[in-house]
Amino acid sequence: MGVSRSRGFTVIEVIIFLAISGLMLLIAFIGTGVTIQWTRFSDSVRSTESYLQAQYDEILNGINPRNGSQVCSRGSVSSGAPGDPPGSSTCVLMGKAVKFTNGSGILDTYYIVGSEPTGVDLSAQTDASLISLYQPQLVTVAGTTDSYKLPWDATVNSVKRQDGVPANFYALIRSPLSSNILAYIFTYDGMSNNLTPFVSDPTNRGKSANVCVKSADVIGSIAAINIASGQGPSTVSSNFNADPATAC
Repeated sequence: MGVSRSRGFTVIEVIIFLAISGLMLLIAFIGTGVTIQWTRFSDSVRSTESYLQAQYDEILNGINPRNGSQVCSRGSVSSGAPGDPPGSSTCVLMGKAVKFTNGSGILDTYYIVGSEPTGVDLSAQTDASLISLYQPQLVTVAGTTDSYKLPWDATVNSVKRQDGVPANFYALIRSPLSSNILAYIFTYDGMSNNLTPFVSDPTNRGKSANVCVKSADVIGSIAAINIASGQGPSTVSSNFNADPATAC
């Protein structure tokens, strides 16, 4: 009569089992980490895209940030009291501008005002020439500026126009005559609040550009937020498949 013997695992088999289990667990952890990083980066890009789109909406809705303690004279806003009641001055709220800084996760946003020119047949002007005649000025008075922080510590890697020219300034200005919004993308030197020289240059108008956003996580991904010429928030869109070598 035969005797049955139970056979257990050998030491080598146990080691192989533990090694495979550990490898599978490591792969699962790595996969989860990458997924979290990608989700965060996607949120950074989408949220920034929405913020830029919101600038269009604010211009279209005609939101006026000025209060009674801010004086507006000849298109220049300054602090003072008592100021002209909102809506009673000769100033015209024309648009908004966003400043980008490479390597920074902060976008600076400003309002743009102008003054109606005198002795000019406004109806005979194009939207572009009319905007120049209003001499748009950047409003830098405290209480009217704003800033936006990219989520999850993402940063602006670079801003490049379709013609390859680097830029750092995105201005949306509404024509006082037709209410069309013209987009200007250029490099702002910060020397003066007068934007007339920049908007008078036709090479700064009607260009599309890529705002390249870099992830703060180890994946180091870069996505492009494209700003196209046209009307409405839909001109701003995200591209996660952009080639950094050409888009940025």
